[in-house]
Amino acid sequence: DIEKAVISERLEIEKERQYRRSIIYLRYSILQFVILIYCGKKGISLLLLHRYQQTALIYVYRRGRLQNDLCKPGVAAFLAQYGYASTDVEYALLRLKERFGVGDKFPHEIGLFLDYPLGDVVGFIENEGRNCKLAGCWKVYGDARAASKLFAKFKKCKDV
Repeated sequence: DIEKAVISERLEIEKERQYRRSIIYLRYSILQFVILIYCGKKGISLLLLHRYQQTALIYVYRRGRLQNDLCKPGVAAFLAQYGYASTDVEYALLRLKERFGVGDKFPHEIGLFLDYPLGDVVGFIENEGRNCKLAGCWKVYGDARAASKLFAKFKKCKDV
């Protein structure tokens, strides 16, 4: 009887977990649908990059701007070091998403997808996040003056 009760309790717990997962997935699906309708009109795209337990990392981007960022000098050669065979937007996003599934390392090249300067992304990786010249929206290893001006613009936009 005790064994049956324990098994029954475990089944109930598992059912509750599955129910919660389905509710979370449903909430995410509805959110994704609403955002896609709104974003589609604005030229904004969304991509679920990584999901872990109760959290999700969603990348929000404009395709044309991302393509421009990926075509900047030095970016293709840098990304090739991490297995990116192309800087085509769809391919690069697929590869970035794959990189989240590799071990427990975070793919720091994501900075390029966020329009961080190549020098800052390289500097961050080489210095393992230490020894930056300036820390703001990201850690700066290159032109601190230009980054500082950009951070001030971002702050002004945020404060409005």
